[in-house]
Amino acid sequence: KRGFLAAAKDESFQRLSRDSGGVTKDQVFEWMSRSETFQQYEQIMRAKWSENSFINHTGAALKDVGYAKIRNGGGHALARYALPEDNVLSQDSESDEEDSDDRKQERCEVEEQRISKIAALVDELESKTNGELMEMLREGINSGELTRSGSVLAHRACLAAAQDEHIQKIHTESGGVTKAQIIDWMDKSETFHGYKELVLTKMKEGSFLTKLGPVMTSAGYVCFGGGSLTRWALPEDIVPRVDINAKRSALCGLSKSKIDAKQSASSELFGSKTDEELMEMLREGIN
Repeated sequence: KRGFLAAAKDESFQRLSRDSGGVTKDQVFEWMSRSETFQQYEQIMRAKWSENSFINHTGAALKDVGYAKIRNGGGHALARYALPEDNVLSQDSESDEEDSDDRKQERCEVEEQRISKIAALVDELESKTNGELMEMLREGINSGELTRSGSVLAHRACLAAAQDEHIQKIHTESGGVTKAQIIDWMDKSETFHGYKELVLTKMKEGSFLTKLGPVMTSAGYVCFGGGSLTRWALPEDIVPRVDINAKRSALCGLSKSKIDAKQSASSELFGSKTDEELMEMLREGIN
């Protein structure tokens, strides 16, 4: 939670939020990875938790500290969050008390306009055919930049792969699929063939594989295992996961009183610790 709040107070991160109409979880973690204090947090926790647990825990923590989801994931869109209101409203003044209500309202209106423009752009991309998006991606790369069409295409490709009988057969026989198998399917697809080659003209293959993970998650895939044994379960609405449903039901059976008691105990134990002390406790606990 402290890392998320620290990101929201950073001026460059606030500019990113204003220019992009919000931020994604990946952008929050990218900021933390560059932070002297929190740079190892994601690496440590991903080694401990499954992909699904990591996404769920961090999503709840973002909400707790005031990030507001302004666009849900799913479909072809990626989830975006507005920064905690206290940080956004105070970014241009010494304090909220010294700022006039008119200026606050003006900044809110500007922020709403930026968010509306981004949402309109995403809606426009989602209305395009896959062929049109591939052409937009080519044009964008030729002009020297990666466009948002690339993210939309990757999302659609992951969903299309999950609906393919061959991929589903691999999933059934192997208990999941790998990123490499999804990429191989894309390469052989009439629609998405050439996507990887286009993207790799602007980023290294390692970065491409790293960025594909969050796209698969947003499409409904669930990561499990680790290292060479890492596998991905296909989206639940395409291939039902009975065991995961049972586990979720069991977790939901926890009484609210037990959850509140656990949160209260955590607050008393860790509230007085510095960020550096908490990071050291985390490393020792993982070890």
